[in-house]
Amino acid sequence: MIRKTHLAAALITLGLLAPGAALAHPGHGAGEGFVAGLLHPLTGADHLAAMLLAGVWAGMRPRGGAWLPVGFLAAMLGGFLAAGTIGSGIAEALIAASVAALAVAVLLRLAPPLPVALAALGVFGFGHGLAHGLEEPDNARAWLFVGGFLATSAALQAAGFAAARLIPASRRVPIRVRGQ
Repeated sequence: MIRKTHLAAALITLGLLAPGAALAHPGHGAGEGFVAGLLHPLTGADHLAAMLLAGVWAGMRPRGGAWLPVGFLAAMLGGFLAAGTIGSGIAEALIAASVAALAVAVLLRLAPPLPVALAALGVFGFGHGLAHGLEEPDNARAWLFVGGFLATSAALQAAGFAAARLIPASRRVPIRVRGQ
């Protein structure tokens, strides 16, 4: 049987070894407007995974979980706005870390206090928003793109949240660690 720690280490390693070109952010059609923003989260594995996992992780919480996606989306907007003042080096690292950490959090059913969970998702959301802000021209169409990617990101997180809530806690299959 696979140990939790081995599974977590494998997921983190895969996330960190993924080449930047495989991530969703390059070439999404800067300034192409609302429809491009709506479609973008659906075309990149990193964004799709992060949004769904954030929703699932939020839905697994007994209370206060609905605030987690709101915090993630607000941080995405903050990252987009801060893009002109922050270098590009950190964005892709935060995105890779977000997917790996959220996968581990869901698999291990981590449930830190709500402020800690909000802070973690805030950092991850900031990275996703920063990546988009670095690639968008400063024009009105960029704001249409932002509206679209925030809308689809919210829908993906809502889907993950709903999926987690549809499975009663008593029916969830626990991950067993040898010796338990």
